Amino acid sequence: MHELKLEYRNKSALGGLFIYAFSTVFVTYLSVSRSPPSDLLSTFIWIAVLFISINAAGKGFLQEQKERMLYYYSLVKPTSFILGKIFYTSLLVGVIAMLVNGIFILLFDSNIEAPIWYAVALLLGGAGFAATITFISAIAMSASGNFTLVSVLSFPVLLPFLVTQVKFSKLCIAGFDSVLALKYAGILILLNLLVWALAYLLFPYLWRD
Repeated sequence: MHELKLEYRNKSALGGLFIYAFSTVFVTYLSVSRSPPSDLLSTFIWIAVLFISINAAGKGFLQEQKERMLYYYSLVKPTSFILGKIFYTSLLVGVIAMLVNGIFILLFDSNIEAPIWYAVALLLGGAGFAATITFISAIAMSASGNFTLVSVLSFPVLLPFLVTQVKFSKLCIAGFDSVLALKYAGILILLNLLVWALAYLLFPYLWRD
């Protein structure tokens, strides 16, 4: 609820984020052929979602003032605070991922063989991006408060998510195989659980500093 109130007070930032998302998709549409192969399309989609997610979730902690963080410290547990942040950014990135994918599919007129599995891929991938970037944002806040640090640290950590997501999306768009789909979904679930567990265990030490 607190994060929603902050976004409502700063509607221009949220609007700019959606404009950035649409612009990224539209520039990609102008730059490539109108019917790219499924592997290339899934790569474009998740690269766009990756950079948009870094902008959406990367400032989750960096926009917080030190005085406000001290106030939060006296009110809530650190685990509750980090899990709330991750939950909110997961919702935000999930909405953005749905929007970006919807525009891509509409512009490139692509058919999805397994739409339900594709939605699962979106939700798991978006949640993984959001959780990872939010936790790295907390680390950056403790280190120097520099958004550049979030970008630099996020990309290598997110590579397992990105590679799995591209393969999962390609599978759902064309040539669906339920066994492979379960494998990719399992990998994404494990990666998500790992990030959430690390955030739950390690954030109290960052919070204390």
